[in-house]
Amino acid sequence: MVITITKPVFSDNAKKVLKHLQENQGKDETFKDIAKAVHLTDKATNCIITSSLVRKGYAVRETHPDGGTKFIRLTEEGIKADPESTVTYTK
Repeated sequence: MVITITKPVFSDNAKKVLKHLQENQGKDETFKDIAKAVHLTDKATNCIITSSLVRKGYAVRETHPDGGTKFIRLTEEGIKADPESTVTYTK
């Protein structure tokens, strides 16, 4: 018996964050700026950025020359990513 499962690549909140970053490319935004814009907590946004975007290669954290402020930037893969994409598994 073969079972096929289709799941979204991004959670609903990760979709919000990714869409926001795609729509605001080139802006210097910290995770707190992003959290405010997408109406999520700072903690939830930081977790999404780390686990759903940075670790998977969709975004990077860039340190401002002042040495402390970290801005979130999409990689080429993040710019091209479809927030609504799905992945299908077969068992």
